[in-house]
Amino acid sequence: GNDPNAFFAALLSGKISQREGVDKLSGRVTEYVIKNGGEVVAQLYLRAASLYIGGADDAALREIVPGIASAASQCRDRAEISRSGIIPVLSSLILRSQNILTIYHPYFLQCCILAGHYRFARKHLFMPASLQIKDVSFYLMYFYYAGIVHMGCEEWDLAVQNFSICVTVPSEIVSAITIAAWKKQILCRCLTSDAAFKNQKHAENAEIIEKNEAAESTAAPKLPSFEQSTSQSVSRFISQAAANTDNPHGIHLHHKAVLCFSRCDNNSFAQLLMEHDSFWRSEGHSGLMRRIQKQMTIRKVLKLSKVYIALPMTKLATHVNLTVEETEKLLLEMRAPSIQIEGQTVRMDGMETFDDLTDNISECMKLAQRIKIFDVATSTSNRYQQLIPKEGKIQASSGPRGVADL
Repeated sequence: GNDPNAFFAALLSGKISQREGVDKLSGRVTEYVIKNGGEVVAQLYLRAASLYIGGADDAALREIVPGIASAASQCRDRAEISRSGIIPVLSSLILRSQNILTIYHPYFLQCCILAGHYRFARKHLFMPASLQIKDVSFYLMYFYYAGIVHMGCEEWDLAVQNFSICVTVPSEIVSAITIAAWKKQILCRCLTSDAAFKNQKHAENAEIIEKNEAAESTAAPKLPSFEQSTSQSVSRFISQAAANTDNPHGIHLHHKAVLCFSRCDNNSFAQLLMEHDSFWRSEGHSGLMRRIQKQMTIRKVLKLSKVYIALPMTKLATHVNLTVEETEKLLLEMRAPSIQIEGQTVRMDGMETFDDLTDNISECMKLAQRIKIFDVATSTSNRYQQLIPKEGKIQASSGPRGVADL
């Protein structure tokens, strides 16, 4: 009919059979919702689908489930997706597959992401033992959405792994999913690199660090590395797009963001974030970029902790381009169990003390003092004096003069 509200009111009244409800939802109704249904119709469609698809056959589900994902994407209020009851219905639907990837899995993950139910979706992720689908796009969609779910759960390593699967799937034609996965993958790598960063050898003074940073800032830019299994068509396309500032995918901007992070260049990163704010929002990466920006500041503090025993709060704030209040807040957050910082206390005189380094130096000084005492006691003992070679028999240089020589 011409009145969608009356049509869905009849479906939601509960006066028609399940089979009739499935027939009404499929076909032209689903097509209408996908193309131009609007938010109100989308919400009604989700509510009706949650009532009737439980007993639908596979042919009907193949028509309706894509319409469900489309309807969910049209709901500006994510709570409406939850209130429709469609997510638990889709959950029961995919649990029937028993670790076999079907076309319903990526649509279920998409609905969970749109509703913000990352933890619930996380429980349904698995590595498929076999596939029920021949279209590789569903395979790419599943791992792409799985990567986003891991991002929502702040499991950055697992997110990178899932995006990597999308990038390394053999293909002659580069799909939009592969490009989107690559962009998310290289950004998520920035949030997994801190452990490797802390294990690197650090310079021993600030002057050397500044010289190293200056050399890095003038070095030729390098594209984030591809895995060996990445097809040549994908690596070639992304390499060319990164070198072209006019490409519509914005790969060069993602590339530049990663370079700023690797160089710990807070100023350039902040400028990149501000100048292209609308682009990052359209990509859905605005929050991720701000997370990376904060991680850059944390890396800067960790680097300074390798150089200074104590540092005035004002000077530390200047190094990381923050106010004193923002720096104090950052240090408190870094002392949470999730992040290991080598500073322990903020003193009342506005000094940040890196106690771990102080303790190490103190232990070394105590050890040196003990060696000195032992050296004096040994050198003045009668037994040691008897062992000293007499002049003319053995060269004086061949005998030890103290513990240090030993």
